[in-house]
Amino acid sequence: MAMSPNQTQNGGEPAGARGPVTLGEKYWVYPGAALPEFDSPTARAYRAEDRSNPGRKLFALICKPEVLPRTDAMARIKGAEISNLLPLVEWGTLYWPPAGRNCMATVFERPVGGRVSTVLAETGKHIRFQDLSRDIITPLMHMATGMAELGIPHRNIRPDNLFYMDSDRTKLVVGECVTTPPGYDQPIIFETVERGMAMPAGRGAGGPAEDFYAIGVTLVFLLKGSANIDEMDNRDILLSKMASGSYATLAGKERIPLNFLEPLRGLLSDDPAERWGFDEMQLWLDGRRMTPMQRKAVSKAERPLTFMDVDYLDKRRLSIALADHPGEAIKIIREGDLEVWIRRGFEDEELSNLIAGAVHSATAMAGGSANPDDILLARTLILLDPEAPLRYRGFSCMPDGIGPAMAYQYMTKGNAQIAAEMINREIPEIWFNAQHSVVTGMPGGERLYSQIRRFLQINDPGYGIERCLYETNPELHCLSPLVETSHVIDIKELLPALEEAAKRVDPKTKPVDRHIAAFIAVHFTQNVENHLTAFASKDPEVSALGMLSLLAIMQWRLAPNSTLLALSSWLGGLMGPALVIYHSHTTRRQIEREIPKLVRKGSLPEIFNLLDNAQKREEDLTAFREAQKEYAETEEEIDRLKTAGADSEENVRIGNQTAAVISIILMMIVLTLLFLFSKW
Repeated sequence: MAMSPNQTQNGGEPAGARGPVTLGEKYWVYPGAALPEFDSPTARAYRAEDRSNPGRKLFALICKPEVLPRTDAMARIKGAEISNLLPLVEWGTLYWPPAGRNCMATVFERPVGGRVSTVLAETGKHIRFQDLSRDIITPLMHMATGMAELGIPHRNIRPDNLFYMDSDRTKLVVGECVTTPPGYDQPIIFETVERGMAMPAGRGAGGPAEDFYAIGVTLVFLLKGSANIDEMDNRDILLSKMASGSYATLAGKERIPLNFLEPLRGLLSDDPAERWGFDEMQLWLDGRRMTPMQRKAVSKAERPLTFMDVDYLDKRRLSIALADHPGEAIKIIREGDLEVWIRRGFEDEELSNLIAGAVHSATAMAGGSANPDDILLARTLILLDPEAPLRYRGFSCMPDGIGPAMAYQYMTKGNAQIAAEMINREIPEIWFNAQHSVVTGMPGGERLYSQIRRFLQINDPGYGIERCLYETNPELHCLSPLVETSHVIDIKELLPALEEAAKRVDPKTKPVDRHIAAFIAVHFTQNVENHLTAFASKDPEVSALGMLSLLAIMQWRLAPNSTLLALSSWLGGLMGPALVIYHSHTTRRQIEREIPKLVRKGSLPEIFNLLDNAQKREEDLTAFREAQKEYAETEEEIDRLKTAGADSEENVRIGNQTAAVISIILMMIVLTLLFLFSKW
């Protein structure tokens, strides 16, 4: 396990302040010993040491926290014997002093012969044509095939990522491919047209076809250099590939040895179905000569469409221009210019009608919550170029690159809402429906997008954009501000990270936020839907118990013998609302006295059992109902007595009135008699 930021060494100084930091139980990495000759474009290299074998030549690459590494590939490659691949000996998180946080690190065998491109530049030598097949092509083929057998495309093949493993420079290896998303570090010239159109983080894993394409580009560079593309920017490279094809763009103006024309045409085919792979290359190496399929001519309109003062004859290049200028693009789409151009220029009535239908749908959507023009442009771009990436409001990715692209947007810009909006608007489904052949590289893609769209439509903790990030990126570390610097990628590391966080955060902060809830929902093997539902409750007492139960079941399942003193104290201080579920003030005071005792034991399940004790709650509820019954009976008795008392008072009043009347009558009778007697 990596040393945490709060662990110390050398008499109390932070780990790594002097000397190496530890990775796992066996390796040291030296922050003060950089090895720039082994840097990757996004990861810096440092000296590493095997503690049990100090003479072993190793180096480490430290990944940038804001760029998603390929931990799934790390797990498969480590220990696998893949021919001509730089051996990965260890990977994991460590505390990196220069960054002041935990980072992902990888340790590799050191290629003592150096980087091929550096060796060739320093010596002024070139690889002889007659040696190219043996020294370069065969090793690259073996590596790509070995990766394919593991189900992992390399996606990082280029001349400056080739090394000599031995000092005699006879064994070629391909360098690392795990510190960034697939294709992220690749210059656009090494990417196929479709994946080169996507943002680097969203190029997607692809498959062997993308690796063999990169091998073809690498061979061109090793054969003739890059003289004909040095002055071209990324956009020019893409447009040239679209107009003339990859082979013509890369090698068309170069004098390529005749015996390499066939494999280069095959490897650089822009049609994945026609691109050469291992079998075709092996046949060529065995001496069998084949003629690669000629590139199909780009379909062109009979007359151009002028857009932004440029004439366009083909749909693919026009789609790039439309994506770059959305405001102007909407005008020609809504005004019907594009529809007419498709119908007349290509005689494609079906496509023209589809674009007209998209305009009609957008018009019908006017006044809704979504911007219909954004959806209209995205649909139109797909119709014009179905094989291009998903493109929506400046966000672009291949369907199998959605996860890394979303994560990159979130980690670098703090926002992945455009990607979420694209998914909610069902743009990926439109893309899948527009494909004319089986889409490779993303089995179950439509099902995945349907699932994450459902998550986006639920706003409770454990769902939303956070759930989508972790569902599409199982290797993404938890991005909660509470534990982000701990770089938690394994669910077992979450509670220890929260234990450390408890020592530095405001105790009024909840230890479960939206990121932590989503991370648990994706990575914890137990079903936690009920716990998340309780946590999302508007009732404070239910929400508090839901939060406690979520963390308690994790400790019970993952680390039943652990002691989480700080986290228990943190949670214990937030459980005030949970006491409201008990009606008895005596019971509440008893529980309040018991909580500190359990906090000192560091057991979340015991705290939860104390607060949510079924027997105690039943007894409390029974006593409460009895009290309610007694109270009701008492109220009835009081009302009866009041009623009886009121009746008595009325009787007395009536009696008094009657007595008074009778007295008056008797008095009048007496007076009358006295008057009569006096007359007599």
